[in-house]
Amino acid sequence: MNTTAPQRRKSVAQILEAVVDLQRHIQPKQPAPFRGHRLSSSHLGLLFVLSHRSQCTPSDLATHLQITPGAVTQLVTRLRDAELVVSTRHPDDSRSVILTLTEAAQVHVAEFESSVLNKSLPLFNSLSDAELATLAALLHRAGERT
Repeated sequence: MNTTAPQRRKSVAQILEAVVDLQRHIQPKQPAPFRGHRLSSSHLGLLFVLSHRSQCTPSDLATHLQITPGAVTQLVTRLRDAELVVSTRHPDDSRSVILTLTEAAQVHVAEFESSVLNKSLPLFNSLSDAELATLAALLHRAGERT
């Protein structure tokens, strides 16, 4: 039985509704074209993680994206075939690999991210810089894995 206070449940439901609504405005309606490839949001998410972390192991990606290692393998295989991701042997663990973006993918991810950001900026015009900082901090904190 759920013992969460009704008002807290209502507030969380309102937040989820707002996040879903916001996501509809931000997320492309169809798989996004990327260097001539149509990639899913899962592929794009993996590319963005790699662009911000520069390199990761498949297990790091699985943990960060909250998906199975098998799902990471499937995503990486498609991205490697598209020449967007390369894997090299891990220097400290020969059983693992390090995943990085290709140079061309780094440029394309930065351009794509900038384009999405530019299209999304007007959605936040009603918020002050301080409110944006607070919102970002709260969303990050709410999404932390415990």
